[in-house]
Amino acid sequence: MKKHWIIRAVLYAVMMLMLIFDAKTALNGAKEGTHACINTVIPALFPLLFLSVLINGSITGNSIPILKPLGKLCKIPSGAESILLLGLIGGYPVGAQCIYQAYECKHITKSEAERMLGFCNNAGPAFIFGMASSLFNEPFMCWLLWGVHIASALMIGILLPGKQTNRTVSIQPKNITISKALTISGNTILHICGWVILFRVIISIAERWLKLICTAEVLAVITGFFELTNGCIAAAGITDEALRFICVSGMLALGGCCVFMQTVAATKDLGIGQYFQGKVLQCMVSILLSSLLMMTPKRQYIPIFAILILEIIILVIYLRKKTVAFHNNVVYNQ
Repeated sequence: MKKHWIIRAVLYAVMMLMLIFDAKTALNGAKEGTHACINTVIPALFPLLFLSVLINGSITGNSIPILKPLGKLCKIPSGAESILLLGLIGGYPVGAQCIYQAYECKHITKSEAERMLGFCNNAGPAFIFGMASSLFNEPFMCWLLWGVHIASALMIGILLPGKQTNRTVSIQPKNITISKALTISGNTILHICGWVILFRVIISIAERWLKLICTAEVLAVITGFFELTNGCIAAAGITDEALRFICVSGMLALGGCCVFMQTVAATKDLGIGQYFQGKVLQCMVSILLSSLLMMTPKRQYIPIFAILILEIIILVIYLRKKTVAFHNNVVYNQ
């Protein structure tokens, strides 16, 4: 324990010395981060975050029959399917917060919560359409990006190892007023902006040296690994639109270090469970799907995407049936 304390203290001291000796770069990074928040992050995200909070409050705890088959396929307890939907539309780290609340109230078990962290915490449409709209000339590219993100998350939900459960849970609905939604969305946007500015400072110092040896594409990937918003902004420097789409798709799926830290804070004593494994796999699946889409003519994006997803889902269902039958036999023999 003492050694860990010493390591942290030394690390923080080194970071402070870097800020002191390279104060100009740090100051410029903070200015760039603040500029990005004022001119891009807040205008693009705040209205959508506000509406997302209201939508989340409306559906949390309510049974959604259309999601029950999908919840069963992803091994989610009956009655907790709304968490999956919230994790897809709420944005980072709403999914993690919902999972922890359900676990804390004993609506889901620890093993179920740990597994759901791997695919129920995702970038929401507020972020994707708010940030990605400035990266692509055609609006349908944002819809395609969101579609890849949703499809990859659902595939991970199907493929992540876990036990099928027939248990039914009851989650109390939330009553979110407009005033409360404004407070929640305001606190969230301030939290996001704080991380954007902090990581912009770190990235600015790193970029000073990395620019000497890295291309714009590599810099964008490295930036996105640390912080998603700055990564998307850096992706604008990628001239090839197809490569830009693939990079942004991978960044959205992975989330980056900043989202990881937010998830750790949101889950508290629960821990991160299968979050890391799920996000790495989702990143790989997103890159694969995006690459396949970018190799097709633009007019064929949507039909090929739909057919591809349908084929993968059918294959996964077939494989899961085989796996379930095998496990049932093992239990029977015991």
